[in-house]
Amino acid sequence: MAAYKKAYGADPDKSAALGAAAVQVWAQAVEATKSLDRKTVAEAIRGKAVKGTVFGDVQFLPNGQMQPRYVVFRVVDGKNAKLEALQ
Repeated sequence: MAAYKKAYGADPDKSAALGAAAVQVWAQAVEATKSLDRKTVAEAIRGKAVKGTVFGDVQFLPNGQMQPRYVVFRVVDGKNAKLEALQ
């Protein structure tokens, strides 16, 4: 975060985090396959889990999309009272 803020003069937003995660996923797939071939790398990601991204461990659907994780914030008396992960 410090390097991003120094380079761009602002805290990283969701788009920056998604970009960073995409590079992490791609790099892990390239390392695992020892290939830069687009189809080979894509097949290494589809339907698989990838550990250690800026979002933590992530799972990819067979179509290559990252499995979404939703969080519900319960607000009680104007304050966040509890976080619940939807299953």
